[in-house]
Amino acid sequence: MARKKENTMKREMSVSKVIRELRKGAKRFKDLEEDTGLSPAGLNETLKMMKQNRMIEKNIVDKKQLYRLTGKGEEYNPSISYDVTPIQLRSGSIYRDYSQLRPEINFYEFSWGIESVMEIDEDVDDLKILQPKDVIEIEELIYKKMKNNMIKNKKIINNGKMVLSFSMDYNEIRKSIDQKSLEYMENMSKEEANLIMKKVEDPDEFTDKEGKRWIALQKKTLEKIKKL
Repeated sequence: MARKKENTMKREMSVSKVIRELRKGAKRFKDLEEDTGLSPAGLNETLKMMKQNRMIEKNIVDKKQLYRLTGKGEEYNPSISYDVTPIQLRSGSIYRDYSQLRPEINFYEFSWGIESVMEIDEDVDDLKILQPKDVIEIEELIYKKMKNNMIKNKKIINNGKMVLSFSMDYNEIRKSIDQKSLEYMENMSKEEANLIMKKVEDPDEFTDKEGKRWIALQKKTLEKIKKL
């Protein structure tokens, strides 16, 4: 698993280097090799993968082979999350301003400042489990939280950006729903929480008596959330 993640990170770094250089303009293989610092074999593999995924195209200009970004390549957004690259390389969908709240507010000549970008696998996209109206609620919550904190802070700066990234695993969320994970956490007693903390942080001092008490508290919490 760790090796797979490491390979994904290396691949993303290679793709990011090529994207960065091609955003400056179309380039030859030799130029990309020199500017990215990638080996000929590594660059060739990266370009092949990017071409298969319609991120670049190759044109002949003045008898020279030049690589340039496609629209999909221009939209590529590296380094927000290591889950983004695999989604893009699996030909998943990219929705900029997914909620459509920002362009709607901008239409009336007001500022908004929050842009939602959805990158999603095709099979998950078909399920429609996160709608634009849902993301509108998330954007509005972020806006209200930031507004309140900015009023409290009072300090003003000239510019700056933040990127808040959520990576959502469909299977893990389904599992969490079945387990009622959030409901369990919300209804767990303070005593049970303290016992769990002790078991994790100081297992050698966690006694059999405390273990039995923890199991009893678990049963009580499970019974409680069954009624929800």
